[in-house]
Amino acid sequence: MNYNQIFDNNKINEKNLLTYGFEQKNDKYIFKKLLKGKDFYIIISIAEKNFEVNIFDASNNEEYLPFNIKTSVGSFVANLREEVDSIVKDITENCFTNENVKIKVLDYVKEKYNTDPIFPWAEYPSFCSLNNPKGKWYGLIMNIPYKSLHSNKNGNADVINVKLDSEKIKGLVDNINIFPAYHMNKKYWLTILLTPNIPFNQITELIDESYNLVTKK
Repeated sequence: MNYNQIFDNNKINEKNLLTYGFEQKNDKYIFKKLLKGKDFYIIISIAEKNFEVNIFDASNNEEYLPFNIKTSVGSFVANLREEVDSIVKDITENCFTNENVKIKVLDYVKEKYNTDPIFPWAEYPSFCSLNNPKGKWYGLIMNIPYKSLHSNKNGNADVINVKLDSEKIKGLVDNINIFPAYHMNKKYWLTILLTPNIPFNQITELIDESYNLVTKK
């Protein structure tokens, strides 16, 4: 099972991986550990943009496949996943450097445009709009499921919708980091993943274009 969503807001610290107990094998870092009951063990493989977790039966070294099947239910699998999530969380906190792009964006618009986020919807407390002095939106920040972007990744992602010239939008959408606008007019708006996978200066340039376009009108 992959936990690649970790890379959305974090970067690997190779030195810390080695200190934690990972072994470097070619371009991968491998970590092996017995789980609490000692009947199973975990192997974690980390490479560029790939965080893979597999569970094995210690008695025969065969992979325990139910762990990888989302529809597998029952207290045993649930407890196993809970333990694995705890291990993954500890590795993330100790071996990765957090880069919260959403916070960087909010800091950027505050410094450049004196924009404070506005939270219009009580039912979506993490959603916020970025408004120009006349109250017009030039950005909308949301936390949405990856599947809403027709991505096969698990979990949710922070995104920002910005307004651009319709001809420019056609050339920017790659369905990897930049998508047709989520829940807005796709001719004039697009959605950008707020992750380190896209250069921050590209995000701010598109925010600036959106601000200027909205303010000019």
